[in-house]
Amino acid sequence: MGVVVILIVSLLGGLTVMGLQNYFFVERITLDVRPTIRGDTALYLAQSAVDEAANSLAQEINDPSSSVFDVFRSMEYADTEIVFDMPVPYFDTFLEKYPDDYKGYELLNGGVQAKVIHQRFFNDLAYERYGTIQLSAEVALTRGFGKKIKR
Repeated sequence: MGVVVILIVSLLGGLTVMGLQNYFFVERITLDVRPTIRGDTALYLAQSAVDEAANSLAQEINDPSSSVFDVFRSMEYADTEIVFDMPVPYFDTFLEKYPDDYKGYELLNGGVQAKVIHQRFFNDLAYERYGTIQLSAEVALTRGFGKKIKR
């Protein structure tokens, strides 16, 4: 009878130790993975903002009533560096629409930064240009007491 009690107590003690070990292991993994997941979310939000800006730029660059059109058509020289901000209203609306899912995420620097890396004229057409525009956005998570996550 005493052997059975000792066996049951030993078994329960072993199961308790294994349960506590599993609990602390899972808790540690959760704390290690959470910043990675939040960083990936910030990266996807930044990519979304850049995609919206690229779509907006493609539509506005040839629209005479837009400010982007004025920026590109007012240049005197093709090699002049241009840096300007692209607003992303749908991105801001998205963050406001889902406040619980994206609480604490914000687009830094007021929007997407557009930088003309190079711009050239065609040989025969001085009013037509081609070139490369670099779009960049930075999204940060400012929630919590940990390090600020930026992507």
